[in-house]
Amino acid sequence: MSVFDCFSRLLRLSLLGSLLLSCLGLAGCPFPPKIYKMDVQQGHYITPELVYTLKKGMRKQEVIDIMGTPTLCPINNDRLDYYYHLQPGSSGKTLQHKHVSIFFTHDKVQDIQWSTQP
Repeated sequence: MSVFDCFSRLLRLSLLGSLLLSCLGLAGCPFPPKIYKMDVQQGHYITPELVYTLKKGMRKQEVIDIMGTPTLCPINNDRLDYYYHLQPGSSGKTLQHKHVSIFFTHDKVQDIQWSTQP
């Protein structure tokens, strides 16, 4: 047997072994492969309980203490806006939009508008 024949046999065995290991490795993978996507949350997390703690006549600083700083820079000093947006990844959750607008008159809460979309 020549050196070339031994090398050829060794090459075939190594290719066969790597093919066998590749097939075994892929056997545990789902097809098509599932890609994990993270949930993306933006803004303040707004709950109904948090909004229900706000009352007419509260001062602006009390509202900021409860809700946190507004999401958007206030264009009007008599209004604060809070937004929450959830873009679900692969967890099966639904898309959520929540928005709270708080209107003030003379630094006191005059009106609270709350909207949520599933």
